[in-house]
Amino acid sequence: MKNASGTVVNPTHFRTPLPRVPEVRSPWPSRLNRYTGEAERRALHWARRIGLIGPAEAAVLAGQRFGQLAGRCHPDFGLSRLTDICRWYLWFAVLDDRYCDRREQPAEAARLSQRLAVISQVLDDPGTVTADPVAVAAADLVRRTRQRATHEQYRRLVLGFQATFFGLLWELSARGPQSALSARDYLGMRPYTGALPAFVTLTEIYGGRPPSPQEVALPEVATLVTRVGNLIMWQNDIRSYPVEVASGQPVLSLPTVLEQERGLAPQCALDTSAGMWHAEIDGYRDARAAVLALDVPALCRHADHLHDLLVGFLTWHYETARYE
Repeated sequence: MKNASGTVVNPTHFRTPLPRVPEVRSPWPSRLNRYTGEAERRALHWARRIGLIGPAEAAVLAGQRFGQLAGRCHPDFGLSRLTDICRWYLWFAVLDDRYCDRREQPAEAARLSQRLAVISQVLDDPGTVTADPVAVAAADLVRRTRQRATHEQYRRLVLGFQATFFGLLWELSARGPQSALSARDYLGMRPYTGALPAFVTLTEIYGGRPPSPQEVALPEVATLVTRVGNLIMWQNDIRSYPVEVASGQPVLSLPTVLEQERGLAPQCALDTSAGMWHAEIDGYRDARAAVLALDVPALCRHADHLHDLLVGFLTWHYETARYE
């Protein structure tokens, strides 16, 4: 799964001590896959072997416990499937850190566009010639994933990542000094900056015995996916608030957007964000119940996989060192 992102704020505004970050922990217990440690070891070895990361990055990523994220989001997967999912999580984290979360100026969007265009080409055609290590790693992931996905699933996966690339470019421009985002603008784009469509499709591909394309497209399922994404992304924005603000760089996240739009103090903006998150829990419960009420076995399995994905992220956000 993406770091919190949000609107431009004046770094001098935060010379006072940072506000208290509200608790937004998962109300559901999380299970951990028994193959978690081995899957993470294999994924890190793959990333170094293929040239995606060096020893220093490997140590940082190990500290951020992406194996733990994969193991919590997919507690019932076998070792092979869990390792592949862990590779995807590591890959997107590297892409995010290396290309999209370096606080580049909006004028440098052309450079990011070129990088993402190459990766997009590789997702369509893994035979694309490139020296970019992120793109090379993506090509390897494509070959592995196509073995498991239907043509329709894989096409949705590519479109999901391409939508994410659009979201990342939007995010870069939205950090500009002239940006005046509303909360509605921000929340509409947040699922894409966080790669939600792509990782939901990966969950479907690797989960096995998926629902049909017609079933996946049902409005009840779309509502459930939206609620899952809201809970993951909003919690991420709240949890990562201290480290992002302490960086002294422009921040784009739900709390900072609320600060700007409503003129709220930081503590009030954080508390308001947490209130929205807690209210969304009830919306998620209703959406999950609506999908289960359809009484379609494949959709019930899909809802369970989405629940594992949700609880995994909500738990991992309190375990990783990524936001310290």
